[in-house]
Amino acid sequence: MRDDIFRDREEATKDLEKIRAENVEQWSKFREMTDEIERLRNAYYAEKSKLEKITEEKIKLETHNDNLIRTTKELKKSIKTEAK
Repeated sequence: MRDDIFRDREEATKDLEKIRAENVEQWSKFREMTDEIERLRNAYYAEKSKLEKITEEKIKLETHNDNLIRTTKELKKSIKTEAK
């Protein structure tokens, strides 16, 4: 009877050690996934920031282009007016 109790206790201890090892492995995987999520989140915000800067630059260039077109048209009109 006493041997049965010790045997059951040893089996329970082995099962507990196995569960603990699995938990360590799961936590390790969880940490890796958390790190990967953080890396991807940081990359996302970096790319978002770059996109915002590019969009602002595009708006500036479009405005500059519109100004150049308008100025060119005005110069062409003034040249035609002077030629008459």
